Amino acid sequence: MQITILHMFPDLMNLYGDDGNVKALAAYLRAAGIDVCVKQFLVEEPFDAEGVDIICVGSGTEAGAKRAGKKLAEEKEKIDAYINAGGFVLATGNGFELFGEEGSGTFPYTGAPKDARVVSECLCKTELIPEYVIGFVNHANHVTGVGKPFMENIKGYGESFHKDHFYGMHLIGPVLARNPAFLRYFAKELIKSKDASYEIPDVDLSFEEQAYAHFIEKYTELMQEG
Repeated sequence: MQITILHMFPDLMNLYGDDGNVKALAAYLRAAGIDVCVKQFLVEEPFDAEGVDIICVGSGTEAGAKRAGKKLAEEKEKIDAYINAGGFVLATGNGFELFGEEGSGTFPYTGAPKDARVVSECLCKTELIPEYVIGFVNHANHVTGVGKPFMENIKGYGESFHKDHFYGMHLIGPVLARNPAFLRYFAKELIKSKDASYEIPDVDLSFEEQAYAHFIEKYTELMQEG
């Protein structure tokens, strides 16, 4: 089996090292015995989703996001077709806003500037996995129209949106590298979409799990202190 990852706007939308999501996902898939191909989509190029299994896009400056959003608006028909056909998308930071009214308009949510920029660590709960999801947020927009977010903010603040195989969130960090349980869930969903009969081996994420547990321990202590 081969899975093709399209890294969208790696030059414009990688302000917080969100290419770590691409690296973490590719490493997991390869450890599971899957051939991985990573392609890039730059703003100067036409969008081509032929053979693409998942799109990953991260966070950028306001100027970078505006330029990326304009490009996705131009490619709306192809973006909609890819998502409606069941293509996976992981969009983090203000990258997830690109699929709303400020970009392709694929989903009916919109971002508007907040009175103050939100900068904080976040602790979230989701029905997708039993573990907390951790991340960082640094954004200036409030997103409306997402309905019920698929991640509940226990500490910190950021919006999220999930429909079918689209996962959008303000969390940066990168979120897959910091959350081994979410990485495992996400990778397995992606693999099953390609071949439901594929026997996924147990991939060792012990190092990532230790780092995650250490953060949860220290962050919980800080929450209790104040």
